[in-house]
Amino acid sequence: MYSESRSLLDGDEHFKDFELHTIELRRFDKDRYENLSDLLERIKKPLDMWSAFLTKYYLLDKDDLPEELNDKYLKKALNVLDVMNFNDIERLIYEDHLKWRRIDHSGLEMIRAEGKLEVASKLLDIGMAIPEIMKVTGLSMDEIGRLEDFRSS
Repeated sequence: MYSESRSLLDGDEHFKDFELHTIELRRFDKDRYENLSDLLERIKKPLDMWSAFLTKYYLLDKDDLPEELNDKYLKKALNVLDVMNFNDIERLIYEDHLKWRRIDHSGLEMIRAEGKLEVASKLLDIGMAIPEIMKVTGLSMDEIGRLEDFRSS
């Protein structure tokens, strides 16, 4: 019986830059009673920062991170961890707040778009050229064309 030892990823363009690293987290998590200042002494590289996150996340406060750990991606990961640990009531409150922010954001976008259309309409009224209106409002030629069609109907 013949068996071929070949990687499943060989020749697959999607994985040409794929690398797999194994990290032994036990090495970073030797002292279960370690405090934050002891932990910070061992952080020399980004990999150390992520190892600290994976093993000692409970020592980290996303709103008060020391300079060695002040990284926007680490803050985002800590925020996700917080959300994952919400109880049912906290999760409902959080999701309602997100829903409200999405609605508020889409409403603001609609108001901005309407404001641009109103400005474009007034500029058309005074005879400004379409390329200039595009520069002023940020609207596309198609959007201004649809506005002209709407105004003439």
